Amino acid sequence: MLIRNATIEDAAGIARVAIDTWRTAYRGLMDDEYLDNTSYERSEQGWQRGLAEKNCFTFVATDDDGRIIGFAHAGPERDGDPTYKCELYALYVLQEYQGRGIGKALFDKVAERFTSDGTGGMIIWVLTENKSRMFYEHINGRFIRRKTLTIGGRELEASAYGWDTPIES
Repeated sequence: MLIRNATIEDAAGIARVAIDTWRTAYRGLMDDEYLDNTSYERSEQGWQRGLAEKNCFTFVATDDDGRIIGFAHAGPERDGDPTYKCELYALYVLQEYQGRGIGKALFDKVAERFTSDGTGGMIIWVLTENKSRMFYEHINGRFIRRKTLTIGGRELEASAYGWDTPIES
């Protein structure tokens, strides 16, 4: 496995991981029709825009053949939190690669980047009913608060986890 900075050329691979992990992780939490109608092409276009954003960054994890198997996307905190200035927007690893330390390695790269930048603590929002939420508790994320999100026409509860500076997992 290799973890590296993402490039615009990685948009299709990131889109595939994003959609495939949503379909496995969120089945039963989100509307099936919403999940089934997500588009690799639309997602790729969104990732092309996201990867071009100057104030955000993305790391990808690749297998031995160079195929993207996970990614982490991060940047400035988006809700004006007074304590946490950085946000991990997304951290996804294909189901067949989970449990191998890839998510932790991606998290550590993001934390290293934020710590070296001196930009402050980090927060992530995760669906409260998502079983993978325990991953963030396992790597020393401290529960902060909850909020309601609307995704695919369904209201879902999200939980925030935070790490102070320096970010340690």
